Amino acid sequence: MSKRGPVRTIGSLGVNATRRLYSRSTDEKRRKPTFVDCMVESRTPANPLFLRDEELRQGIELMFYAYRDFTFESDQQLKRYQLGRAHHRALYFIGRHPGQTVGHLLSILKVTKQSISRVLKDLLEQGYVEQKSGARDLC
Repeated sequence: MSKRGPVRTIGSLGVNATRRLYSRSTDEKRRKPTFVDCMVESRTPANPLFLRDEELRQGIELMFYAYRDFTFESDQQLKRYQLGRAHHRALYFIGRHPGQTVGHLLSILKVTKQSISRVLKDLLEQGYVEQKSGARDLC
């Protein structure tokens, strides 16, 4: 038994029958703890730095649902123009960094040369981007 008194567990429910909570009275010279009895679940809340497998799975599922819902509307808009997500990403970064090389675009998007070639070919054919020879290409 501790100084705070006994803490009993009811059956296998994992619920403490009594748990003593302390509050300090500010109007007294000598502060005395006040005891409050309440029902408290004995399972400690998850530490955000250490999650259980089930909590990790739930987090992953929530991220999937958020990503799916977040991208749904833009996917519908892209379909109207016969474009996909790869086209959208390329257009975004070409617009943010005009005049960049294909090599720089490859390093940003982390895709293969074959993939970027297909995407750029589609964007060039539809007139969304234009391609110019670089200074090194003219020699």
